[in-house]
Amino acid sequence: MPDRARRAVAGAGPDQAAGLARAAPEESATWRRAVTEYAAGPSRQDAVFDEPLRRVTSALAPLDEHDPLPDSIPLEVRRVLERAAPVYERLWWPEHGRRSRTFVDDLQTWLRLEGAVIVAFVTWAYAQQWPAAGFPVEVSAYANFAGAYSTRDRLLVLSSLDPGLRDSQGLEMLFHEAMHQWDDSMLERLKAAAARQGRPRVPDGLPHALVFYTAGEAVRRTIPPHIPYADGNGMWKSGTMAAFKPALDSRWRPRLRGDAGLDKALAALVAAIP
Repeated sequence: MPDRARRAVAGAGPDQAAGLARAAPEESATWRRAVTEYAAGPSRQDAVFDEPLRRVTSALAPLDEHDPLPDSIPLEVRRVLERAAPVYERLWWPEHGRRSRTFVDDLQTWLRLEGAVIVAFVTWAYAQQWPAAGFPVEVSAYANFAGAYSTRDRLLVLSSLDPGLRDSQGLEMLFHEAMHQWDDSMLERLKAAAARQGRPRVPDGLPHALVFYTAGEAVRRTIPPHIPYADGNGMWKSGTMAAFKPALDSRWRPRLRGDAGLDKALAALVAAIP
């Protein structure tokens, strides 16, 4: 697939090879058959936007390690998972589980120290309320090509093996994905601002750019050595995101400094984007 070389998943091939080097012949055959079946089906779907795959992930998320798979998972997917699970458990889970537990412990430490301050900042910036029950966060060795994703039903998944999510970068991405809960609300505000200016539409990607900018600034303000994810990964230097950066700096940053109301800042931001 085109995204196979992305940093978050580039290690999966060598990881698989190292595990299969320890596999018995029948384990190797079982695993390769499972991967082939997955590649022809669920792997062709998008983890965020394709409903069948999202439903499978949501059904798996609350399970403990040895719970039976629910009937809500399609039979053909269930059979593949049931065959592959014992092989995965023996060859990869010991290391993946250890890495994921360490990742969770590190994130919990960051959240205890800085979480409340970051929540206060992003809810103020977006004029929103944080859910009283918070968010359950699922951690997997691999998540998707980006290393993290969230869905409309508040399924939030982070990769514990993505080298780009270590330390405070993981903390930023945790809040980044959680902030997508407000995408619809923010898009409506942006549409209203555009309509008042006689503009036919909101530029594609602007709500996501706002999340990148705001989550990065929230963590940087709280942890000064932090380099926002979009800055550290060159996301403002090319493509659509590059066109948004000057307007975000000049029109949205005043909001984050407390110098502008939300709707005024959004109206100025829309007006400043070519």
